[in-house]
Formats: sequence, C-alpha cells, structure tokens
Amino acid sequence: MKQVSDRKKLRREYLRKKGKAHSKSVLYGAICVALWVMVALFLFFVNEPGVHMPPMDYAIATIICLAAVWFTSQLVKSEAEAKLVPYVPPVTPNTLPADEILVRGSEEPPVAQSDVLLRAAKEQETPQEELLRVSQSDEAGL
Repeated sequence: MKQVSDRKKLRREYLRKKGKAHSKSVLYGAICVALWVMVALFLFFVNEPGVHMPPMDYAIATIICLAAVWFTSQLVKSEAEAKLVPYVPPVTPNTLPADEILVRGSEEPPVAQSDVLLRAAKEQETPQEELLRVSQSDEAGL
C-alpha cells in the first residue's frame, strides 16, 4: 500500500506530465495556425489577376506548407500523448484508504451526562448534634 507522501509525489508527477503534454499541444497549435494563415494568404495573393509570383516564392510557399503539415502532425501526436498519461486522483482525506487516515479521537467516549449526575439524597433528618452548635460562652450568657 502506498503511503500518502508517495501518492502526493505520484500526483505531482502526473500533473507535471499532463502540463508538459498540453503545453506542447498549445505551442504546436499556435505554430500551425500561423503557418496555415501564411499559406492561405499566399494562395489568396497568387490567385489575384495580374500578379505574377517568381518561382522562388512558390518554393518558399511549398516549404511553409510542408512545415504546417509537419506541425499539424506533431499537434495530433502530442494530444495523443497527453491522453496516454494515466490519471492519478488528487490526495484528499475522502480518497484515502482507511488504514492511512489518522484517528484522533481514539480514547473512549465520555460517560453520558445522565450517568455522571448524582441522584438526590434520600430524605433523612440531620441529627441534632450536627445542627447549629452553641458555643460555651453563649450558653453561659443565657
């Protein structure tokens, strides 16, 4: 059974791998968009009547188009890699197994209040000796 610190380490590793894969996807996606926009603009300007493009421009456009295709394939590949990273759930007390949870109140529960309270004493008269005692000096004065 893995300890909590091991599970936290696995979760951090999972988040790092997932973040790296998605960062690559975002980077490749941005480059793809830029390259495909360049290709679209090139095609737009080539099809204008009266515009003649030199052969070198066609070679540059072909290279840009091939780069766009390559970056698009890398984008698809990085998204597939991101999906292959196995999911590791977050470490919260709700997801921990019972043997890894610290039990703080392990002592016996307090005694019920009704058991602690004493019953009223039985009705009995207090003996006269225990009642108010008159001191010797007060008896002489009477």
